[in-house]
Amino acid sequence: MKNLSVILILSIIMFLGGCGSSQLSDKYSEQVLKESTEEIISYLNNENFEAIVDRTQENLKNQLTVEVLQEAWSNFDDIGEYDSISKMVFQEKDNIATVIALAKYSNRDIQYTISYNTEMELVGFYLK
Repeated sequence: MKNLSVILILSIIMFLGGCGSSQLSDKYSEQVLKESTEEIISYLNNENFEAIVDRTQENLKNQLTVEVLQEAWSNFDDIGEYDSISKMVFQEKDNIATVIALAKYSNRDIQYTISYNTEMELVGFYLK
């Protein structure tokens, strides 16, 4: 009986923890964030760096330039062909929504961390 109680408590904690990682306020739509993230990843896969810069918040465009994206993407020339996005997690803090997406490629996976403001402009973009 004690083991059942421990399992039940752990299950509740895991459930509540899972809910917290994907909750968004009414300022964001999970579907819109998903579609935007898929589009940004597609731009990168097709080396359409200008389209990514165009989606960036105005005051950050001097930091996230086409040249910066080209250089960053050149570090991932060994990933192979894009397959799919295997997982997405949505988070929000201080009116910024962050999507963590795990993309599968033929040789290895890439974790994208893409942040948006309420106007759906990019305010953060990281690859690892």
